[in-house]
Amino acid sequence: MDLESKQAAVLKMINRGYSQAAIIKALGVSHTFIWCTKKVFMETGSTSRRPGQGHKRTARTPQLVKALSAKIRRNPACSMNRLAEEHNVSRVTMQRVVKEDLRMQPYKHQKKQLLSEATRNKKKGQSQELLNWYAEHPEVVVIFSDEKLFETVKKLNRQNDHILARSPASIAPGARNVYRMQKPLSVMTWGAIASNGKKSPLFRIPDGVKINKETYLAFLEDKVLPWILEELPGVPIWFQQDGAPAHIGKIVQAWCKDNFRQFWPKELWPPSSLCHVGNGQEEGQCCPKAQQGHAHGCCRANMGCCPRGSGVCQLHQHGQEVEGCGLFKRWPF
Repeated sequence: MDLESKQAAVLKMINRGYSQAAIIKALGVSHTFIWCTKKVFMETGSTSRRPGQGHKRTARTPQLVKALSAKIRRNPACSMNRLAEEHNVSRVTMQRVVKEDLRMQPYKHQKKQLLSEATRNKKKGQSQELLNWYAEHPEVVVIFSDEKLFETVKKLNRQNDHILARSPASIAPGARNVYRMQKPLSVMTWGAIASNGKKSPLFRIPDGVKINKETYLAFLEDKVLPWILEELPGVPIWFQQDGAPAHIGKIVQAWCKDNFRQFWPKELWPPSSLCHVGNGQEEGQCCPKAQQGHAHGCCRANMGCCPRGSGVCQLHQHGQEVEGCGLFKRWPF
């Protein structure tokens, strides 16, 4: 029963002629409560609180709210603990002022990459050229590839990972521990997804193998290229890989240059970027038809440039030369 209900019940029992002892026994209130209720009703004709009645605020005052609003306006990143210490109030009081009086919520800082104006303009221009080129060449399929290391060690999020308990003693031994190791058990996998929806299986890198340019090149030859030939035969391909040290080795770049007409070389991968594209070689280096002015888009994997010295574009299965097959042209950037 709330305060107003108790006051109404007390007045009703007084009007019916009940004694104070009977009211106390029935409602469980004190002599003081009955006396105050009767006094307020006799003076005001109601049991509602009078203006100015009740405990006055001594900490969360309008002056504090005004001063805090000015400080936050000057420095929105100020600390709650420091503000509470400066104004000689508790942290809970400071939180109530911010949330209830100022109607503010704390928001976390976000990490952003700092880009210069020149880099911004360059990325914007290249992105627009890329979008325009893909609008004109929807038949080109981009293969996005990357490696991922999966570890058996649990990742700890100190802010969101909690255990609910009444006390630390009630938690099972070891339940709060998150163990770390210098070299935990892990599995390295490689995967790719194509812009047409095709997905590669997860190729597992053998345990204990260090990924360098030699092992990555062998992986491209033994795993990646056969998968592309099987899943995307006769499709013009653009192969993407990031700027990892194993990917930008000279022998890897040379292999990609010989096997993919289009790929993302290390020179055209800008800093602070997810993508920067360009062709791996100049037009007309291999195919005689390209030297005669016919753009081409073929290779022994039907995805890039014909093998050096072959002399014939093999875009179609019958192996005949195709005049102006034109799947790829020299990029403007």
